[in-house]
Amino acid sequence: MSKDKLVENETKGEVSRREHRPTVVPSVDVAESETEITLWADMPGIDQENVNIDLERNRLTVTADCPFVDSSGHRAGHREYRVPRYERSFVLGDTIDRDAIVASVQNGVLKLVLPKTAAAKPRRIEILAG
Repeated sequence: MSKDKLVENETKGEVSRREHRPTVVPSVDVAESETEITLWADMPGIDQENVNIDLERNRLTVTADCPFVDSSGHRAGHREYRVPRYERSFVLGDTIDRDAIVASVQNGVLKLVLPKTAAAKPRRIEILAG
């Protein structure tokens, strides 16, 4: 039996197939410096056109749809391999400068640079004479 979901089109009474896709939580490496936090998320098969990054209040959500590429020119009659949908969320603290977040994708790895606010960065306080 197929794992596809059958969905009835109410307006036409037609039945169509909607592909069930597994959701994968990508592995993430995190590094922190005095000025920023950097995240690297492993999402094989994705490129920048397939990634969405949404920031709502303090939640940063990354989603990516991996496209199925069939270079043979054939239409699939049956497919057991399902390309994944990646999804991961992060809660940002007040120390992150939300307007300066930068993202890039290279070789299936999403890199997010989360700069810290000026108030969160360490600073040296001068001692005044006298």
